[in-house]
Amino acid sequence: MLVRSFKETTSENIVLVEGTVESLGKLLFSKYLLPFELLSLILLVAIIGSVVLAKKDL
Repeated sequence: MLVRSFKETTSENIVLVEGTVESLGKLLFSKYLLPFELLSLILLVAIIGSVVLAKKDL
C-alpha cells in the first residue's frame, strides 16, 4: 500500500501515508501492549547486562 501510494500521488493516498504513525501508535498501545512491554523489559535487561559485563573488564 505504501509503495503504491508513492506511485499514484493523489490527495487520498497522501492522507493514508500521513495517518500511519497514528495508527501504529494506537495498535502498539492497544492490541500489542503486552508484547511491546515485554520487549521493552527484554531490552532493559540486555542493556543492564551489557553494562555489568563492561564494568567487569575495567
